[in-house]
Amino acid sequence: DWSFRNLAVSARHTGRVPHLPQPVPASALKVMQEEAQQRGNILYILTERHTIRKLAKLARQATAEQFAEPTLQEELWHWLRLDPHDLAYKRDGLNAECMNLQGLALAVARFALPPARMSWLSRVGLHYLLALDTEWTVQHSASLCLLTTPSLARQDVIQTGRTLLRLWLMADQVGLST
Repeated sequence: DWSFRNLAVSARHTGRVPHLPQPVPASALKVMQEEAQQRGNILYILTERHTIRKLAKLARQATAEQFAEPTLQEELWHWLRLDPHDLAYKRDGLNAECMNLQGLALAVARFALPPARMSWLSRVGLHYLLALDTEWTVQHSASLCLLTTPSLARQDVIQTGRTLLRLWLMADQVGLST
């Protein structure tokens, strides 16, 4: 139903807060896996602690690699809203509240994330320290959902992105963090 999706889109938000330790309800998993399968994707749900720990390390490595990429540094800085006095703070983008940045963490983000500084930090290898929170968040999640794409062909990647957005909205409707 399109009106339901419009309501879900307008109510969505991003949060970088710790995930709850409860597993995803089986009924929600089944519906989400069926949605993915109908669109040519596979949604895997991982709950084993050793697998989640391995993926947490990979997530940290991937985040660090993104931090080291100059074009991604620029785009990230473009979307960040770290100053509540900035007129764009409540507009689109990622503000400090939604990323759970406060106190020392907020000060570090303001200092380290401008592209010129991030470029320097990545040259000396300190960007790996900034990626620690990604590892921590993933490691403390009760489950992880991994969505596959049938191929890396442009149309499949675009369709998989659409499926991912649908799944995020579905997850939000049952109170899950994504």
